[in-house]
Amino acid sequence: AVYVGRLSREKNLGLLLGMMERLAGVEAGGPDVRLVIAGSGPLQAELEEAGRGRLRGRMHLVGPLCSREAVRQLLA
Repeated sequence: AVYVGRLSREKNLGLLLGMMERLAGVEAGGPDVRLVIAGSGPLQAELEEAGRGRLRGRMHLVGPLCSREAVRQLLA
């Protein structure tokens, strides 16, 4: 899964992380699903912590993308 946008509360990224945890079955060793997050904002530190903790190895933060071409390359 890919998310591109501002990392802020109103984007409801907590719901996205929760769904990724359920899909991956983090506790049960579920299927190999991954989440790539591109963007920056006030939730960046919280998301980085989730990437080091409960979604370790399943979530990758790539930072802000500066052009449409960079978004296209990420989605390719």
